Amino acid sequence: MRKFIKWVLIFSLPLIIWFILVVLVDPYNYFSYGPKIIDNRLKMGISYKLNRPLFQLLAFKNHPTPSILLGDSRTACLKSEIINKYTKNDFTNLAYAGGSLVDAINTFWLVSKDNKLSDVYIGINFSLFNKYRRLDMVTEDEKLINNFFLYALNESVFKSTYLILKSLITGKEIQIGVPASSKGKFWIFQLNTIANEQYGLYEYPSNYYTELTEISKYCKKNGINLVFFIPPTHTDLQKKVKQFNLQNFDKKFKNDLEKIGDLYDFDYPSDMTNNYNNFHDPYHFTDSIGEIVVRELFAKETDTYVRFKKAL
Repeated sequence: MRKFIKWVLIFSLPLIIWFILVVLVDPYNYFSYGPKIIDNRLKMGISYKLNRPLFQLLAFKNHPTPSILLGDSRTACLKSEIINKYTKNDFTNLAYAGGSLVDAINTFWLVSKDNKLSDVYIGINFSLFNKYRRLDMVTEDEKLINNFFLYALNESVFKSTYLILKSLITGKEIQIGVPASSKGKFWIFQLNTIANEQYGLYEYPSNYYTELTEISKYCKKNGINLVFFIPPTHTDLQKKVKQFNLQNFDKKFKNDLEKIGDLYDFDYPSDMTNNYNNFHDPYHFTDSIGEIVVRELFAKETDTYVRFKKAL
């Protein structure tokens, strides 16, 4: 029996060492207590980029706020420090780069389960409102949040811990997700490859509309301010709707959102969306445009910035 226990301990030792490393490095700030050994800026450069929902959801769990934003990378462009300039409400941006509408919906139900929300702002572009866009990152991450052993053995946690330790040992910065091409080449790639894939296979997502309606009903019942908004994209991308003959679906998309909540629409041809310098790529606007969006959404006490009317 002693021999058996000895061998079990020997074979378990690597796993025990790994668990200790994960606890010490804490790549996704799983633990809200205890000293933080690793600089959070290093984690943002590695862990955050490898699994954004897990990083953001754990941050929210450790420091919840009553007001949240949901969406994909376009909503994620809205910086918290800019939002804080125009509203006294404490907001957390839970929009994920590479996320889907499924992720936004699942995130709402996940955080509303244990937190009393007061404001929910959901950024949805037409390209996101597609039955075939159904990536689900949040369901798996919810399991990791609730089970440390699953968390410690997860691929993202493994990679993050390894790369953080590698960076500390070598003293070299780890580059993740840095575009290898110029803005012009990346712009063309986004339009001719990514956009064509998104609009080339499209079906109106009645199931998503039903799920958003359920969110709307929950918000009305619980006194939560629900706002939908359509972040601006460059007119080069907007033209894809006409190219793939989806104008009627685009119109229906906006009309349906108006039925279940306040809607602000920034995604139409204008001096702002026609300006190449206002965007990093056809999908993502600069911080200065992000501030315009924030002012429209949150500067309630003045009409100074209200150029993009709330859809009625």
